[in-house]
Amino acid sequence: MANEIGVTEAGDTRQALVSSIVQEVIAEKAQLLPLVTDYSAQAQPGAQSLGVPRRDTFSASTKAENTGVTNSEMTFSVDTISFAHKYVSAKIEDIARVQSSVDVPGEVVKEIGEAMAREADALILAQLKLGSTATPDHILPYNDATNDDIELADITNARALLRSQGVMFNDENNYLLVSPEQESFLLSIEGLIDASRYGDVTVQSGEIGKIFGFRVVVSDLLSPTESIFFNKGACGFASQMNFKLEYQRDLDNLADHYVGSGLMGAKVLAAGKKNIFFADGH
Repeated sequence: MANEIGVTEAGDTRQALVSSIVQEVIAEKAQLLPLVTDYSAQAQPGAQSLGVPRRDTFSASTKAENTGVTNSEMTFSVDTISFAHKYVSAKIEDIARVQSSVDVPGEVVKEIGEAMAREADALILAQLKLGSTATPDHILPYNDATNDDIELADITNARALLRSQGVMFNDENNYLLVSPEQESFLLSIEGLIDASRYGDVTVQSGEIGKIFGFRVVVSDLLSPTESIFFNKGACGFASQMNFKLEYQRDLDNLADHYVGSGLMGAKVLAAGKKNIFFADGH
């Protein structure tokens, strides 16, 4: 019968279903991915990297009487997001699958998605720590360099630095990423608006509130003494292909073999001037 659904078609359907589950888990578990600019739609097949154009800004001048104007020059450069092939591989032997009291394949598929989400976040975090060291420095010690705890002075300093780089605070795209240890210091600062009072704004994973225009997100991805202030345009992420999960039988080991993979990369943008990294000042 020409229209029968055979083993091949059923296998393809199964792989499509589990791939969609992995993508859903990544979307749910990736904490930093929604906080930066996603250029995945521009990542075309056939390229090993993605160039994100960057240009200088113009400044207005004052014209003196009986003098000619001076033309401004616009210089373009490119920030390059390089793609790496990331994967997670796992095998489930039949005896483990049959004798387990839990849904082992379901847990493996879920964990593969979570592992890929953690990898995407790790790539982003590494780039967000690459603040500019050119004057003014965007890699700074805390104002309280003895105890390395965040204070109001650090927040106002970061706000002033970002504003000097053209970052506006009239939207919801500025973030303060803190470790759980720094959260306790932050909660003692007057002026923190609880996230439950936002209204219609979507609350991000780990978001506890807002202070001086920064949406505060707590993440255990950071070390105890670390905090990062950044604008959404501080880092670019791109996935060149949808995260997928593939499955096949391993007859030599009487096991099911699952491999999740994706081509992805991240890059600090704006020469590291839209992110500020606070860490141990000792």
